[in-house]
Amino acid sequence: MVWRTLLPFSLSNTPFLLSRKYLTQLHSTPTDSNAADALVTTYHTLLSATLSLWPSEHPLSPPAFTAFVKSMLLSLPSSSQVASSPAATAFGELLIDTMWSIDSQLDDVIADSKVSIASQSEKEKEKELANGQSEEAGVLLSRDAAMKDKGTLLELVKLLLVR
Repeated sequence: MVWRTLLPFSLSNTPFLLSRKYLTQLHSTPTDSNAADALVTTYHTLLSATLSLWPSEHPLSPPAFTAFVKSMLLSLPSSSQVASSPAATAFGELLIDTMWSIDSQLDDVIADSKVSIASQSEKEKEKELANGQSEEAGVLLSRDAAMKDKGTLLELVKLLLVR
């Protein structure tokens, strides 16, 4: 995906500045469906980089993500106040929708892991133990990572609410 190469997470390098300029242009036309799709993909990718369930080549800490989002918000075209500009409103809605989508995906992982664990028969568990492999262990790891990531999303929301 192009976003992985366009959005390195170091704040001091030139590609970051070029991608910031490009994102600012996308934010200035939030009603354009192509711009909206690109923004959703971008912020979904950046949010996913803060999570452990879907490891990223370039992990991103919640404070770094928050700093990036806040700096993007400040760079948006505005009317008299940043909080009331149409671009800022659209940006907020985009972030909420993206976080909700990721939260739903995490809920699905947790629910699927519960079903998988509950449906595994005792004979299958004994067979896996005898072979030294356990599907349940992998399911538990995914569930634990998803639960940890739900905490990370909560941390991100808290960080974004602080002005």
